[in-house]
Amino acid sequence: MKFNVTLEEFEKAVNSKEQKDWFENEINKFENEELVKKQAMKDILSNKKILQVLKMIGDD
Repeated sequence: MKFNVTLEEFEKAVNSKEQKDWFENEINKFENEELVKKQAMKDILSNKKILQVLKMIGDD
């Protein structure tokens, strides 16, 4: 496949607002996914602590 595009046209396309918005959106998705994973780990640890406390109370 061959494209007839000048370097200037290519740079304009790469540097376009739509392209920048797309990249920013992809980066935000990744960062949000990482935040969700971190929160899930915190929730899991918190639930484990709650279970430990309940077990201690139950042992009394």
